[in-house]
Amino acid sequence: MIFQAAFFIDHNMNQIENIYRHYRLSGKMTTDSRKVDKNAVFFALKGEHFDGNDFAWETAEKGEASLVVCDRNDIPKHERIIKVDDTLTALQELAVMHRNN
Repeated sequence: MIFQAAFFIDHNMNQIENIYRHYRLSGKMTTDSRKVDKNAVFFALKGEHFDGNDFAWETAEKGEASLVVCDRNDIPKHERIIKVDDTLTALQELAVMHRNN
């Protein structure tokens, strides 16, 4: 089963609630763009030697996952991309939400 990003984007929910809803449906999450499974939620983290946001468009075009990326101007809009202020913070908030549910 493939979930479209539009399926889980509910404008009555905040971003973390939307991301969590999709995660609960798919049960998959990754931070490695090389290992993105179908229906997974990919968090584009930025590190000292890499920036997952640089791979966001390529990953979105594969059409298999939904992506959580930093709100950067160089990442175009895409039905599978959710832009947040900080992907690490969004991932941490997702973990808290998951522990509390």
